[in-house]
Amino acid sequence: MKRLEDIPKKEIFNVPDGYFERLPSVIQSRLAEHNQTSWKTTPVFRYSVRYALPLLLVAIGIFWYTNQSGGNNPETILDSIETEDLMVYLQESDLSTEELLDHLPLDAVDAEDIQDAVYEQNFGDNELEEIIDDIDINNRL
Repeated sequence: MKRLEDIPKKEIFNVPDGYFERLPSVIQSRLAEHNQTSWKTTPVFRYSVRYALPLLLVAIGIFWYTNQSGGNNPETILDSIETEDLMVYLQESDLSTEELLDHLPLDAVDAEDIQDAVYEQNFGDNELEEIIDDIDINNRL
């Protein structure tokens, strides 16, 4: 069996001249490059871009769509009110038709649309009498 002292010592590896003097600056420059780009290559960043960003965009889209079709505009609110209820309210209020029309910016097309909508209402005699009776009862209260 050979002992460690019996093995001849040879220099197998050659180091270029000035290698160890340049080594610290090379290591520092590589670390600086790695630190600048490392956040882009981390798994958290990759997964957040791949999964979280599309989910966030879908959530924003759903929120935007529900707010657009949510029915908070005046036309949708007025459509939800029954015509009879609106007529009773207008009869009970102190506003005259002229006062209402003074505050509304109507053009000829709007006036024709209103006229057509009013004439399309087909109230029978019984329905008109009930509406008038309701108005009379409410005025007496």
